[in-house]
Amino acid sequence: MDDILKICVFSDSHGHTSQIEGTLKSLDKVVDAFWFLGDYAKDASALKRVLKSDFFIVKGNCDLQSNEPEELILEVEGKRVLLTHGHHYGVKYGLTTLYLKAKSEEVDLVCFGHTHTAVSILEDGIHFFNPGSPTSPRGRQAASIGLITIDEHGIDCEYLWI
Repeated sequence: MDDILKICVFSDSHGHTSQIEGTLKSLDKVVDAFWFLGDYAKDASALKRVLKSDFFIVKGNCDLQSNEPEELILEVEGKRVLLTHGHHYGVKYGLTTLYLKAKSEEVDLVCFGHTHTAVSILEDGIHFFNPGSPTSPRGRQAASIGLITIDEHGIDCEYLWI
C-alpha cells in the first residue's frame, strides 16, 4: 500500500454547524473524506453540499427522520471500518457490545459517537475511536473532531481540539 488516506471524523453536531464550518472547510483541502457518525445527519448533509471531499454519513438516535443508514462498513486501503453512532451498542455504559460487533464483522477500526466524549482505544488489534463532539462536549473535554490516517504503517487516530 503506497497511499496515505486522511479522514476527518465528527459526530454529535446537534444543529450547530456554524461553529465548525470554517474548520471543516480548511480541512477539506487536506483530507480525502469526511465521516459523520450521527446526531443531526441533516448537518452533515448540508456540509456535504459545500465540501469537496467524499462524505459518509450514519444516523444517530436524534436522526429519526433521516434516510441515512444506521451503520456502514467500509473497505479503506485494505482495512475494514465500521461507522456507527453507537447508541444501539450501549456505548455510554461500555464497549463490550461494540467490541463483539467489531469481532463478528472482522473490522480493524470502529468509529462511533453518542457519548460526546473523545475516546481512542486499541483492543485486541481493533481501534475504537470516538471523535467527541465539536459543539457540545461532555465532561471536562474541549470541543473536538477526529483525524484518522491510514497508510502502510496502519491506522493512526488523533484529535483536533477546536
